[in-house]
Amino acid sequence: MNQTPKKPTALIVDDDPLILEALSLILAELDFDIIARGEDGQEAVTLFRQHQPDLTILDIEMPYMDGIDALKIIRQESPNSRIAMLTATDPKQTLDFSFDAGAIDFIRKGQDTPRLIAEIEEIKQKNFGR
Repeated sequence: MNQTPKKPTALIVDDDPLILEALSLILAELDFDIIARGEDGQEAVTLFRQHQPDLTILDIEMPYMDGIDALKIIRQESPNSRIAMLTATDPKQTLDFSFDAGAIDFIRKGQDTPRLIAEIEEIKQKNFGR
C-alpha cells in the first residue's frame, strides 16, 4: 500500500493579519499543514507547546514578547525545533542574535510573492527534503 507522506506542520506568528494570511496561503500552496497562527511572542510560545509544529515562522518585532525572546524559550524547551525568523529589516546585529539563539533561516517581508515562495520552498527543501 502506498501511503501519502505526512505534510509538515507549521505555526505562523506575526502581529500583522495580512502577513499571517499571505504566509498561510503560501505555506498551504507548498503543502504545509497550518496547525496554528498567533500574533505575539507569548502566544508563539504557548502555541508551540500545544502543537509542536515541524516549522515555526516567527516575526522578530511583535508586542508583549519579541520573536527573538520567543525563539530562545522555544529552543531551550525544544532544541531540535525548526524556527525561521520573519523580518522587515535586515540589520546584521538582529540576524546574528537570531542565529545565535537557534534560528534556522530568515524570511524577508516586503518582497514580491515569487521570491517569498522561493525562500520558504528553500527552507522546506533543506529541512524536510520534499
